[in-house]
Amino acid sequence: MPPAPTPVGLVSEGDAVLATSNNTTGSDPSNDSGPTSAGLLEDYRRRTMELSALYETAGDLSSLRDVDDVLSAIVRRSRQLLTSDMAYLMLNDEAQHDTFMRVSEGTQTEEFMSIRLGHGEGLGGLVARTGIPQWTSDYENDPRFAESLGRTIRRESVKAILGVPLTIGNRVTGVLFAADRSGREYLHREISLLSSLAHHAAIALENASLFEESQRAMEQVRTAKARIEAQNRALERAADLHERLTQLVVSDESLDQVAEAVADGLGGTVWILDANGSLLTTLFFDSVSSISVLPDGAEDKTSHDIGEDGLARYIAPVKAGNSRLGFLVYSGELLGAADVRTLERAAMVTALLLLDKRVHDESRFRWLNAAFNELLSKGETDISELRRHAHNRGIAWPAQSFAAFSAITSVSAVDPHVFEQVATSVMANRAGLVRLEAGTVSMVLQSDNVDQTAKELAKSFSAEMGQLVTVGGVGPFDDLQEAAVSHTQALECARVLVAVGRDGEGATPEQLGLYTLLLSGVGRDRIELYVRDRLGVVQDYDETHDTELVHTLHAYFAYAGQTAVTAKALFIHVNTLYQRLERIDRLIGQGWRQGDRGLETHLAVQLSRLWDDSM
Repeated sequence: MPPAPTPVGLVSEGDAVLATSNNTTGSDPSNDSGPTSAGLLEDYRRRTMELSALYETAGDLSSLRDVDDVLSAIVRRSRQLLTSDMAYLMLNDEAQHDTFMRVSEGTQTEEFMSIRLGHGEGLGGLVARTGIPQWTSDYENDPRFAESLGRTIRRESVKAILGVPLTIGNRVTGVLFAADRSGREYLHREISLLSSLAHHAAIALENASLFEESQRAMEQVRTAKARIEAQNRALERAADLHERLTQLVVSDESLDQVAEAVADGLGGTVWILDANGSLLTTLFFDSVSSISVLPDGAEDKTSHDIGEDGLARYIAPVKAGNSRLGFLVYSGELLGAADVRTLERAAMVTALLLLDKRVHDESRFRWLNAAFNELLSKGETDISELRRHAHNRGIAWPAQSFAAFSAITSVSAVDPHVFEQVATSVMANRAGLVRLEAGTVSMVLQSDNVDQTAKELAKSFSAEMGQLVTVGGVGPFDDLQEAAVSHTQALECARVLVAVGRDGEGATPEQLGLYTLLLSGVGRDRIELYVRDRLGVVQDYDETHDTELVHTLHAYFAYAGQTAVTAKALFIHVNTLYQRLERIDRLIGQGWRQGDRGLETHLAVQLSRLWDDSM
């Protein structure tokens, strides 16, 4: 039969009073003859040592501020004072209404550290619920405690357990335990000693908790203070930047200066883009690759993300009403709410400058258009007077090597207003005159390389329009008025390029030869019909049989029908050339080499080659 469990006892601090139902626990053992002088002396010495250790423990605990340090010290000193195999401490969880294991010393299993006791469950739960010490000399066989907890205790080989409450006033905050792996009867003085230690420990623990709370409160105060100071600095930056931007607007400064002011104010890198995402500023040009892609929704409201370089990137739309003018882009540290509002105000200032620039460019375009028309008038034009007016308006005037250019699109329904805006943008940094008429932009520019300038203009117009724009150019001329009148030749050249399928390119009449004269005003469909009527069967044969008869015809005409030279140019034997020519005779009939038919065939071959070069 297992020994009977020790009943519940009641202990007060100091000299504890224990209520027990038998003589196996609850009082110091004594002999029949009463205490001897030596026994009393030993008892006095032991109590003195325990009291000294208790005071020393109280001093140690009062000096600790970290909660974990306090708990570890409590458990370690409890085990030392009671010379127990193990000691541990459980704290109440008010939210979960239970008691959980917090720290232990001398335990051997991890499962023991995961114990949670409901109020009233197990010995610890009973202490937490009643607020008085509880103990047992044989926990495993004590009928008061659940079998599930008995298994956990059995794995730890715990036999005897003493638990005392940690109390602050009438509130139980936890339970302090001493336990042994063999049967043990806990003496009155041991229970009293552990209870006193738990009382001091509860106060020290409460002080440590209050200290941590005060530290957290101080940290919150410091954080709030730092936040307020940061907000104040942001407001000061915003005020300074607003004043600086206002001065820039009043003095009509450049976009580069706006970008520089915002960058200085916010401490980062700033770019200004147009509505299509193209760069409008030269500041920080070397790092423009980091804004090559705009995020979705950037045109509606300020957005931000983290770039590949690890920096925050903010994009504020630059808008005037419902019209999108561009974007203000910031790259740097994360911005607070005040700084984001500052960035958005800078975007509004940028909108004012862009609107002013648009009005200025449109006014400049209209004056250049009027000057162009004046050069086309029948009467004499005072070039020096036009130059003087241009200078007064701050407009760059071409000085020499004049050339005429005309830009057209293959889309008949192009919006003239859009074409004008594009022309205004393209001409913004060029010295010259411009004229818009019937969906065609004509220009007189300073150019030493007309062919190269035509190609550059075609590329710029196409990029701005978002569709192919073809440009013809003529010149150079020494006389400005002569160049203006020659814009019609440039227009014919552009139309020929479109007719032969070279949309989006730039060229001069010299590059097209006599086709500029032959094909002016001729639609592309008529050119296709002309070529197919004379060479269609040969083209079909080449495509079906993977031959080069059309190429052979081109070489034959190029070398004036000299078979030996033609064969050498084609890297074939002369007999092979004769075989190809005979094949062409069978396809289109003899007589294609001489007379009018020879001229028509030669023209068809040249048109075909011109068309192929554009593909």
